[in-house]
Amino acid sequence: ALVGWVASCTGASVADRDPERGFTGRASGHIRKVKDGTSHVAALVFPRVDVTPGGTYTLSGWGRGHVPAGQAMLFLYQYDAAGQYLGHGLYCHVPKETDVWVPLHKTEQLRDDCAFVQVRFEIYGLESEGEAWVDDVYFGPDTQGPGPVRGLKAEVQGGRVRLSWQAPEGDAVAYFVYRSPYPRFEPGQANFVGLVRDAQCEVEITPRPSYFGVVAVDAALNPSELAFLGPAAGKGVPGEPAVVVWTDGPGHRWDEALPEKLPKGPMALQFEAARGEYENAQVFVGATQRLLRAAEVRAGALKGPKGATGVPSLRLFVQEYVNLPGWGRRIADPLVPPRAVDIEAGLLRGWGVQVYVPRECAPGDYKGQLEVLLGGRRYAQVPVSVRVWPFAVPEENHYSGAWGIWTGQIAEQEGIGPGQPGWDELVRRYREFFLEHRMIPRETPPLGSEEGMKWVRDPRLTDFVLPWPFARLPGEEEVVQLTRLFDRLRAAGVLQKGYVYIYDEPEEAHYDIVASLCKRLREAAPDVRILLTEEPVEPLYGLVDIWCPITPNFAAHLERCRQRQALGEEVWWYVCCGPLPPWPNYLLTNDLIDGRVLSWQQVKYNVDGELYWAVTCFPGNVWDSALGIQPGDGYLCYPGRPRGLQGPVTCTRAEIIRDAKEDIELIWLLRHQAAAKGQKEPAEQVVARAIGLVTTDFLKYTKDDRDIQAARRLIAQELVALGAR
Repeated sequence: ALVGWVASCTGASVADRDPERGFTGRASGHIRKVKDGTSHVAALVFPRVDVTPGGTYTLSGWGRGHVPAGQAMLFLYQYDAAGQYLGHGLYCHVPKETDVWVPLHKTEQLRDDCAFVQVRFEIYGLESEGEAWVDDVYFGPDTQGPGPVRGLKAEVQGGRVRLSWQAPEGDAVAYFVYRSPYPRFEPGQANFVGLVRDAQCEVEITPRPSYFGVVAVDAALNPSELAFLGPAAGKGVPGEPAVVVWTDGPGHRWDEALPEKLPKGPMALQFEAARGEYENAQVFVGATQRLLRAAEVRAGALKGPKGATGVPSLRLFVQEYVNLPGWGRRIADPLVPPRAVDIEAGLLRGWGVQVYVPRECAPGDYKGQLEVLLGGRRYAQVPVSVRVWPFAVPEENHYSGAWGIWTGQIAEQEGIGPGQPGWDELVRRYREFFLEHRMIPRETPPLGSEEGMKWVRDPRLTDFVLPWPFARLPGEEEVVQLTRLFDRLRAAGVLQKGYVYIYDEPEEAHYDIVASLCKRLREAAPDVRILLTEEPVEPLYGLVDIWCPITPNFAAHLERCRQRQALGEEVWWYVCCGPLPPWPNYLLTNDLIDGRVLSWQQVKYNVDGELYWAVTCFPGNVWDSALGIQPGDGYLCYPGRPRGLQGPVTCTRAEIIRDAKEDIELIWLLRHQAAAKGQKEPAEQVVARAIGLVTTDFLKYTKDDRDIQAARRLIAQELVALGAR
């Protein structure tokens, strides 16, 4: 029996005991989440464990799962002494697809006002489905893990490596063995080999060099320090060269580890772009057998039609790699100025390649090449071609947005703050970076200042947040001061761009409060738009101008959203902490192309705008590890100071988002040109065909950059036929 645990399920989902599977013993806890339109959760819950407020606790266990959509998690709900919910904590994610038991472990300090917790094992979300198992769950005060193992050594015997070590000091009950392609790595589920009780084990050799680690654990799975060993070199892949070079589009995110099966295809990079557009691609150099010294990629000038001016430019970035905690992976995201780099055997290095087409550039074909150098000598050439279309992408934006720039985290990471020399210029640089990347900044310079008025008049800025008390009723003096500002903005003709972010993610119990807040603002300024991060709900009809649900809730209430749009209200959407893959998102656990597809879905479903809660919420050393509630959530650039660079530092996600928003603008341009020439219906047929190449449903979309390029080409061909310039 699952003593003390209870099921918490909706719809046809279930939570029960599985007598056929167990990590130890005869059974395990089991949940099955179905997608039936009503089921939100399948969970096993241990309802109450009293805790010491502010204490440090460990949550651990063993899990396995098959969850194609959503995420199975072992975690906590925290409550105060009165039973008031305080928030989540100690997330342990079960791998989405695994037939083996993997360890789950998290240690964290609870809130100072936390009196008791619930332990939950669940799959959540209307669109989630799958099943998962958990066993040997432990929750209790944090304990001191064992000391590290001693004398770790390896002996290669045929196709296997025999690892052995000496027991550590402390209370070790078992050992976790890990294998990784990285010389230094974080132990995680993805590189977990297995658990052993004795101080030895055997592991198969892989074709790539392997590094091993052994961790001693106590009964709570609290680990020792990781003992490293390696490399234990495999024999390599027959016929494989010592150095490999390949190219790729911008949409696939590559780990730093060289794949066992190397990509094949043409080495050439082919771009197609409108004037004023940026487009991106990638070049990779891999070391299959030995360390590569001073690998470098250089770009030559592009040459085009005779007498052409404003030739497209090639810009290079070196991709930096960050740890994906718990995943045993290092993935590319930061993009830094190009330099020569060393590449360890079994690893790769990527270079971002960016084309920018000046607005004065003549249409036609431009050609050039990249050079790959090793130790200063040319190793390979990569042909580059750019086809420039005979029209320009709009410089201004034609969609709404609210991308939050948190200046407190900028100050913490960049080492200067408000009132200090350089602070205003630093914030201005961050704000301009995101606007240049077509992420509409939510915050503005002071609206009473000349700079603030200049900023909100910028045609690229479609929306901005208005000052108004958040989630509380303002005092009379506040209302007087703020309505004076609204009068000034109204007289300047920019108030219609503004909105008030009235409340965040209200629950049904909060609707009366939200209604009173909206009515108070309506009394003071009837023409100011009100934004609410919620799907349309009847108790608030007539009070909200901009409904902004998270994408799965938009999908679940699509017809209701369309009805409110028909009445003249706006519907935006957002992603925040989720949804998780396969939903499109900007998380580092998503492929890059997912972030581009999200904008095509924005057009497909007639979404008026996009909100993103924070683009600069750096929760620690983001250069080292992909941090956030979900990896990479809340930041879409990197602070410059930790790497001696000028912040903000761009990243793969920021560049793919700009590509995506330019795609939206090309579609807008086609519709605009077609309407002016009475060709609206044929143009809409082209748009529908193009979108169909990219996405057919919220969870059904391409993973191939070539499909997006083909869709863009359809749009471009129709624009050319319409004589767009």
